[in-house]
Amino acid sequence: MSDEQLAEPTRKIGFVRYLCGVVGGVISGFLLSMAIVKGTEHTYIEELLFTDTWGVLFWGEHYIIRMIWSLTATAGGALVAGLIARRRGLIIGLVTGVPTILVWLYAVVLWVFEIAADSGLDYSLMSLGNKVVSILIPLLTVPISAVFGRMGETLAGEHSHHFDARKCSFLGVKWYHHLWIWIVLYFYVIQTAWIINYGFDWYRMSSGVFFVWDNILPSICLMVIIMTLGLTFDGVAKAYDRLTDYQRDYGKRETIKGVLLYGFGFPMLAMIAQQLIVLIYFGINYLLS
Repeated sequence: MSDEQLAEPTRKIGFVRYLCGVVGGVISGFLLSMAIVKGTEHTYIEELLFTDTWGVLFWGEHYIIRMIWSLTATAGGALVAGLIARRRGLIIGLVTGVPTILVWLYAVVLWVFEIAADSGLDYSLMSLGNKVVSILIPLLTVPISAVFGRMGETLAGEHSHHFDARKCSFLGVKWYHHLWIWIVLYFYVIQTAWIINYGFDWYRMSSGVFFVWDNILPSICLMVIIMTLGLTFDGVAKAYDRLTDYQRDYGKRETIKGVLLYGFGFPMLAMIAQQLIVLIYFGINYLLS
């Protein structure tokens, strides 16, 4: 068999990986973005219901948060794309970011020509901050999608031997776990976006300096929020280790215990703590007002 005949299947496999990487990255970024949007809507539910400044693309005057979350979703999608593709991560990441770029270029067209779209927002009244962010997002999407796509490629190269050793799996996780794992992660992202938005707002409304006398409460709450997020991320990471048998073969019973404890127990404990933080913050503010 000639070298060309041997190389042909390899080229086909490479193309399929690239295609799956782009599709998987776009879908992952979209799901991540939708979960973030849902969590943000819960944070600013009153603005969503009782003001006309909230839309799909623009969230009132929360344009900094909008930019951060948009770029976060882009980074997540590009990372997954690079992990799947395993090669040419920079290019694959860039391709994955194209839909985001197009959406925000469309947003720029909307306010430039004052077109009534995006839930009927009046673009003639749009703030300068929103306009600047709608330009910055597509510009920053390019380097971020490239960097995280390459990062995904690097991670895949480091762990591909383990991924390949586990048949019928995706990123080391058996196929049947993907029937539920994405649903659980979706709700975790909603909760994470919700509490991060609260922390961001508390810090924004303060002077921005930790432990100034007037800002002791928001500063403490913000640090506790960071600790609870660490608990969630640690739990998810340890559950992933159990599902992939990365450190060792845990066995079925130990895997189930580990997933229940780390994958569900840690994040649930963090969620309860986050709810208590919000109640304590607003309760103390109410008593002091």
